[in-house]
Amino acid sequence: MANPSGSVNGGIIGKTNVTSNGGDTITATTATGCLTLQSGTKLVTVLTVAGGGGGGAYSAYGGGGAGGAKVTENYSASGTVPITIGAGGGGRSYPQPSRGISGADTSFGPVPAPTTITVSGGGGGGGTCVPGGPGGSGGGGPTCSNMDGGTGICGEGNAGGTGNPFWSSGGGGGGGYGAAGAPGPPSIGGAGGIGFDVQPFFGTAPQPFYLADKPKAGATVGGYFAGGGGGSSYSNPGGAGGLGGGADGETNAYPGNPFPDATTNSGGGGSSASALPKTSGAGGSGIVITKELNRASGMWSMQSQFQNIKQGTWPT
Repeated sequence: MANPSGSVNGGIIGKTNVTSNGGDTITATTATGCLTLQSGTKLVTVLTVAGGGGGGAYSAYGGGGAGGAKVTENYSASGTVPITIGAGGGGRSYPQPSRGISGADTSFGPVPAPTTITVSGGGGGGGTCVPGGPGGSGGGGPTCSNMDGGTGICGEGNAGGTGNPFWSSGGGGGGGYGAAGAPGPPSIGGAGGIGFDVQPFFGTAPQPFYLADKPKAGATVGGYFAGGGGGSSYSNPGGAGGLGGGADGETNAYPGNPFPDATTNSGGGGSSASALPKTSGAGGSGIVITKELNRASGMWSMQSQFQNIKQGTWPT
């Protein structure tokens, strides 16, 4: 009687091995370029994070939305793969338009190809009666009648929080991968949404490719990306930035210094500014983390053996 499994494996009874020959090598890519995978790698796990949005400016406005984020498992890739890292959106200062600049997209994969992984930049925080911008995660809304937070993209992030409509209240927090930004309370800024805990995919923190969870916080455990920026308040404390590089919204301290940028390569949202002539914080640039898989089990098919030997990619 015919043996279907044996036929698939060229006469060898066993489970067809379609996994990678790689060695679970993990690589963080922080600038646009090309990544050369290990010889024999066939499948990878990929984290893609886009640039976060800049915070809104002028008086009690919204935190920047986090860049879109996504983990793709068992992605077919080999050889050299092009990567585009999205820049974080810039902050604003009067008399510029007051909504923060949106972050730029990040992509991984051959171009052009329908299987390229792309995530969207975060929306800028709202300001001067301009609502938060849409993006991977949306920017927080301002303290104004037009106080809406920006929308997020399903599977990449969440919406920004609404601003409080009353003058001298709090702006909304920017959305993060793990949660929407908090609405602006009557007195303080709304908190940014928490980011993406990627430790289940790439290992428990600390790891050399993880970043500080918060800017200006010194050494932190890491393992989170794409946290929303905190909203500001005109005369009271700003909202906390979301874990994953989101910057805190700060209290008005005129004239003071520019408000903090999000953590570089975190995809976090920037801080909103609460008064003239301050400049709101920029969003964090994006990142790509790849894990080249090595989870072989069962028999290699004769066809796979022949192809690997011919290409010089047989594991040693």
